[in-house]
Amino acid sequence: MIAAGGRPTPPSDRPDLPSAQSRTSPRLERSGLAWLIGGFLFCPCHLPLTLWALTSILSGSALAFVTRHTLGVAAGITLLWAGATAYGFRQLFRAQRMCGVSILIALALAGMPSAGLAQARGASVADTVRAQEMGRAQILLNADTTALSRQLASEFVEISRLGQLRTRADNLHDIASGQLKLRSVKYDSLTVQVYGDVAVVRGIADNTGTFLGMPFSGKLRFTRVLVRRDGRWQAVAMQHTMMP
Repeated sequence: MIAAGGRPTPPSDRPDLPSAQSRTSPRLERSGLAWLIGGFLFCPCHLPLTLWALTSILSGSALAFVTRHTLGVAAGITLLWAGATAYGFRQLFRAQRMCGVSILIALALAGMPSAGLAQARGASVADTVRAQEMGRAQILLNADTTALSRQLASEFVEISRLGQLRTRADNLHDIASGQLKLRSVKYDSLTVQVYGDVAVVRGIADNTGTFLGMPFSGKLRFTRVLVRRDGRWQAVAMQHTMMP
């Protein structure tokens, strides 16, 4: 009977770093990024361009003979890339600044495939949606229709366990009027799949409470579809079925 609800707001306060470390961290971070950029120039995927450039630059010089040993040059360039990349990451870790934009830049310069970055972002988004699902329990127990309304899209439609179509207004009214009172809300076996700005959540809800004065309990399996709008996930559809 219950539709999508709230999202927890995890604490974001961080202890202040000592002043000496505050002065050192930016310098170490700049050093680490500089080494990563330098290593990026010698990334093995650029070998055709790098070898061509070396041949052109060293042509006619005493070092021209080096370019004739392409395997040796390739091995040297690969070692240079690996060493610069490793040292760059070491500097960034020392600066304790491996977060946000620094991570994205560092991974990109280290040659991490774009699919890997997309997978990392997808995992982060899925965690956010999962946390919102878990946080809904407290919102429903508190009968907080203000928080609940922020998580429901205006076009939200629920298919109840009895096959009834219920709207956003129906769900909010049941809670606000006291017709529906929840005593316990537990979620289990949550899975989240993210498709861009759409997330599909599946799980098991074990709720107890009263509806129109009649007690109810039992587990139900549900599917909820959410859409990201203005940085906030809102439910647009839900379907649930009682479990035997």
